[in-house]
Amino acid sequence: MTALAMEMLRQNREWLPFETVRALTEEILPHRDWSRSLLAGLLAEGLLIKDREEHGGGGEVVRFAYQRLGDHAWAEVLCADGLEAVTAALAAMAAKPGGLHGHSSMLEALAIQLPERLGHELHRLVEDPLVHSVQRAYLRSIVWRSPQAFPDDLDIDYLNQIDEAPFSSLVLDTFLEVACVPGHPFNVHRLHKNLWSLSMPERDAWWTAHLLYSDESEGPVRRLIEWAWHDDTSPCSDEAALLAAMALAWFLTSSNRWIRDGATKALVGLLRGRLNVLRELLAKFKGVNDPYVAERLLAVAYGCVLACREIREVEEVAQQIYRQVFAAGEPPLMFSCGTTRAVSWNGHGNSAARCPGLILCL
Repeated sequence: MTALAMEMLRQNREWLPFETVRALTEEILPHRDWSRSLLAGLLAEGLLIKDREEHGGGGEVVRFAYQRLGDHAWAEVLCADGLEAVTAALAAMAAKPGGLHGHSSMLEALAIQLPERLGHELHRLVEDPLVHSVQRAYLRSIVWRSPQAFPDDLDIDYLNQIDEAPFSSLVLDTFLEVACVPGHPFNVHRLHKNLWSLSMPERDAWWTAHLLYSDESEGPVRRLIEWAWHDDTSPCSDEAALLAAMALAWFLTSSNRWIRDGATKALVGLLRGRLNVLRELLAKFKGVNDPYVAERLLAVAYGCVLACREIREVEEVAQQIYRQVFAAGEPPLMFSCGTTRAVSWNGHGNSAARCPGLILCL
């Protein structure tokens, strides 16, 4: 596959004549009849496909069967030639009709392999790093590259510029896709730090607004809720479970009832056998300034202890909640939002303001 990718790059096209491919594969595995040849095997396994050339006579050609497979094969070859070769190839792509946009899938592969193989970021090697295809390639690389393949000085300024682009919601979805990955520099700890520092109106303006219609697609919000709610989460480590729980807890800010109720049930499903993780979650959200979150987390704790038969573990949860809510002598009898959150979108949420009413006191 590497040999074919090298030849395609040399000829600057995404296919090769059938006889060229046959000659290349026979050099690698010679002296075989057709049924036992390497090329026949690659075709039979679906890694390569035969096609007809659209121009120049319509002869038989061979392509990679999967675009992404071919992109990563080409990216691997370019990275093996060194940084100068990659930079030259990017300049050549930009000079063609359609520019870098016409090579978006190749850019995504390079954005993953460049940091892993050469320790460089794709957007630092192009003349205009704000081209949408380059921005998108960087975002996709966050999901697919190794968590160890990020520089110590993360490109936060570059991410902030992406957030202003037309696909700004993709930035949040990208963070949510890696939210539960232990050791990932963009996991939920970074999101938690940012959301925690905001007032409710500031947080509602972008985070809660982003969540509003997240139940209508197969995106990371819905996937995380349905996984924790319906699937067997026992193989998940406690560390990953805590990360998932932190993300689900921030879903509780939503005025979308399906998301808020789904996140509540998902948290109970995830944590009812992990009261140690529940206690960590409660500690991290001590003093949260959103009453929706505070109320629902106590409801989650109530659901978890009802499902637990270990009295000692229940006592530890109860003692922690006592310290966080009652020990100071001024328990909140009622939460007041302090602001209204008008909701009138297609029946989502409440009809006027978000005010959860009485807190559940354990």
